[in-house]
Amino acid sequence: MNKLSLALAILLATATLVAQSHPVTHEKKISDEVTISSNLKVAGNVLPAGRYKIECDHVKMVFTNLSSGKQIDFPCQGQELTAKQKVTELYFSMAPDGTQYLSKLYLRGSNMEHVFAN
Repeated sequence: MNKLSLALAILLATATLVAQSHPVTHEKKISDEVTISSNLKVAGNVLPAGRYKIECDHVKMVFTNLSSGKQIDFPCQGQELTAKQKVTELYFSMAPDGTQYLSKLYLRGSNMEHVFAN
């Protein structure tokens, strides 16, 4: 009987911990639309100028060209912020060859600072 009680206690404790966890897959997907006025390099990929929908599910970011429907995925990388962003902000840098690239992005509604390696 003691082994059964111990097994039930362990099972109950494990179930409580699992129920308290908040898996990333249940996070709300965040999105916004932006217009890119000229070709832009993002993590080694070139996005042609145009209107894009950017979606983040806290695991990956998806840039969708609204004209062509073409999608490019990037892993979500960066620090967690203390508050959700009120506006979407894109930060650009210039490579030594003069190519402009996206270095950082704050997505409206997200509490992540998204960074991109180029």
